[in-house]
Amino acid sequence: MGLFSRLFGRSSKEKSKEISETGDVDVLEFENLDEKFAGKFNEAGGKILLCDSLEDAKFSVKNIINENNWSRVVSFNTSLTDFLSKVDTSGLNDKSEDRALITNCESLLADDGSILTSSNQTKGFSLVNLPKNFIVLARISDITNTKSDGMTNMISRYKGDFPSSITTIRGPRLVAHENNIDYGSEKTSKNIYLLLFE
Repeated sequence: MGLFSRLFGRSSKEKSKEISETGDVDVLEFENLDEKFAGKFNEAGGKILLCDSLEDAKFSVKNIINENNWSRVVSFNTSLTDFLSKVDTSGLNDKSEDRALITNCESLLADDGSILTSSNQTKGFSLVNLPKNFIVLARISDITNTKSDGMTNMISRYKGDFPSSITTIRGPRLVAHENNIDYGSEKTSKNIYLLLFE
């Protein structure tokens, strides 16, 4: 049974029955992807919070803001502004640690635990000009195996209007890749809270 299935209390038999009736996905492959992503994401220092509803996510975001004593939350997504009572889109050149960006993402990448983003999330700003703290809202179905899979999903999603500034963000710890290359860096390393919906 996958990590998120266990946490949400659904047995693999229930999932197998659901998916085999629709014929959409191989259950074992998906369960391995969510566990792989969670392990790599946590290894890099990211924090995952599971949410059952939008209200649950709103409660979690407010607690995260209060716990970290952040004075401002920046968002470029207009649908998230209704979600928050504390949004400030000014002062992007102020690199103070008391700010956070709340956004969605393009994909969650299981092979390295990173989050694929584009200009749709960052409005074209480079990561060094964005806050060090990120709150990312995503669905478990956003998990893909590799960056290539995430890019393929983007190609089919955006068809003729492909976004620019595609990059990945990672947690604050530098983690050595299997071929001994550090693939975290100060530029893409962020303090990330990931709110996941089923």
